[in-house]
Amino acid sequence: MVRRYAHRLANFLDTLEVWAAQPVMLALMRFGLPYGEAETIAVAVLLLVG
Repeated sequence: MVRRYAHRLANFLDTLEVWAAQPVMLALMRFGLPYGEAETIAVAVLLLVG
């Protein structure tokens, strides 16, 4: 799922000023990911960035 949405996610992450799980999760869900997968990916992204 991450590869499928990587470009859209990267573009969204470039716009963030405050890094938090909820905005990332909401963006992923707007892209079409289910809640559970969006939550897991958002947490992983924040762990890798932080």
